[in-house]
Amino acid sequence: RYLPEGYTLEGSDCIIRDGYVYVSVAPAEEVQNVKINYYDEDAEKQVAEVPVQVSIDTSCVNMAILTRYMPEGYALVSSDCIIRDGYVYVSVKKDVEIREAVLHITFETPNGEVVTTETVTAEGADGEDAVFRLGVDFNLPTGYKLSNDRDQVTEIKIPFGSTGGHTMVVEKGDLSSIVKIQFVDAENNDEVVAGGDYFVDGDGDGIFHTREITEWVPEGYELQEVGDFQVELYKETPLQLSVTKIKEDKPETPDPEEPNKPEKPETPDQEKPEKPNKEDDKKEDKKDEKKNSPKTGDETNAAAAALPAGVSLAAILAVLVKKFK
Repeated sequence: RYLPEGYTLEGSDCIIRDGYVYVSVAPAEEVQNVKINYYDEDAEKQVAEVPVQVSIDTSCVNMAILTRYMPEGYALVSSDCIIRDGYVYVSVKKDVEIREAVLHITFETPNGEVVTTETVTAEGADGEDAVFRLGVDFNLPTGYKLSNDRDQVTEIKIPFGSTGGHTMVVEKGDLSSIVKIQFVDAENNDEVVAGGDYFVDGDGDGIFHTREITEWVPEGYELQEVGDFQVELYKETPLQLSVTKIKEDKPETPDPEEPNKPEKPETPDQEKPEKPNKEDDKKEDKKDEKKNSPKTGDETNAAAAALPAGVSLAAILAVLVKKFK
């Protein structure tokens, strides 16, 4: 209380000797007033502003002073300790406990069949949430894709310090790759007749068979090669497969010296068109002749009368046969 102005206490044993107490003093150092600004950048707010005095000759504040006045519940992030316009900027964050979040993921089919399971973890501040993202923190089983029969989340949140579970419904996916193929005519100096980029290897095993590309063989050609090929080899360099033209069947040319001869036409039976009825006609003619002959008991004249007609018919038939030969 009684220290002279402009001085600071150096020390004293405070003992009274002959009515005196000896006190050592020294001229007081000139000081400057500085304010420490503790700022939480995550929350974007000032946590505290603490005034301190430091030597007028200094341009920075000792780290021990910054730590001494740290607001309760906060930890130092960074500071360069430099005094700027009477302030020292100190970045701080909440001093919280770091805890682990555990997520168990089950992948199953729409029918409830479990394909596989996976467990992922993350660490963070107690009271905050861990976010697990599909394709970043975990992946779908090989050969599967998300099922399209329902809406599904691909980001799962659980609090740090907790354990959670999540089910994702998956189905078999198309694992096809694209390869380059050229079809070359084996009978025409391997001329390229077709080609392009084609999807193959639907099961994703890295191997494809020629049966997978038969539907793309050029029209009018047939494939001459059969076998397995590696996908990786033909993603950039075309695979050349030999094809040949399909042979067409030519109709037979008749011999000009012996052309097909038409058969003799016959008059079909009206009741049975598929069978000729010449013999039946002759029998009927004889019956009619007998019927029309005079009833004298002598049929010689009737037969004689019919003879010229029979001879004429035979002559006509002979002419017809000769004509068609």
